[in-house]
Amino acid sequence: MTTLWPTELWRLRLSRGLSRSPEETAAMTARFRPLFRWCCICCLVSLWAAAAAAEQEPDADDRITQVSVINALMLGRYDGTVALSDLLAVGDFGLGTLDRLDGELIVLEGIAYQVRATGAVIEVDPETTSPFAVVTRFGADGELACPEGASLEALDRFLDDKILERNNFVAIRIEAELATAVLRSVAAQERPYRPLAEVAKSQPVWRHERMRGTLVGIRSPQWTEGIAVPGYHWHFLSADRRVGGHLLECTVRTGTIRYDICGDWTVKLDQSRGFNAPDLGTDLRDQVEGVETRRGVPK
Repeated sequence: MTTLWPTELWRLRLSRGLSRSPEETAAMTARFRPLFRWCCICCLVSLWAAAAAAEQEPDADDRITQVSVINALMLGRYDGTVALSDLLAVGDFGLGTLDRLDGELIVLEGIAYQVRATGAVIEVDPETTSPFAVVTRFGADGELACPEGASLEALDRFLDDKILERNNFVAIRIEAELATAVLRSVAAQERPYRPLAEVAKSQPVWRHERMRGTLVGIRSPQWTEGIAVPGYHWHFLSADRRVGGHLLECTVRTGTIRYDICGDWTVKLDQSRGFNAPDLGTDLRDQVEGVETRRGVPK
């Protein structure tokens, strides 16, 4: 029995193909032409679908992901609904709070930190849940020098003058030397939960001198009133990761601002009966502003 190597088989098949008559070749071409056309159509449809999906799918690195809405938190919806592991999968930078409103949440460089009511800063277990948070994958779109000697209010005005995308979300990271910083956190709550405006009246507040660290900020558009925190929401974490909290006041010595303009917004909503019971369309803007800026008595 003669064994043919693959190259010899190929030559044999080629010679047989070349030996076919024109009529045989035409018949074979006609036979396979519908199949060829069908394959071409399938390929074109697949390419079109892939292109359409690419146009419709938002850039995950340009997305703000938010847990719940601020009005729900204001009315006392403090039970966590989304695990931090899920948030860290879609964002490495952001802020918020934790289950039962247990302290301030800071997400920086992909690590979640909790600032407790005692002032202690710890890394958070990824299975911990959050009732309200805002995160993104930070990628700087621009950089600015921080105005020296600026208060937090002056810093807000400076950023408004420099970052003109007022209808987009903006993530802002500032590496700064602070002459002073006034920070707060909130203690874990017990049921029945009081509204956040009442809880904030007894929040621990601390004043620090000469701090170096990171301001973690989110600027939300004014049209998000009742859903997000319109304007600026600031948290702070010291460079040694030992001091942090919601930033109420500061005086900047020096600093570098980097900002990320975000073009997509995803809100994760609870589907429970408790979440759907209250009217979240209530006008709570005065209460939100009070909670965001309430100074208290620094320790």
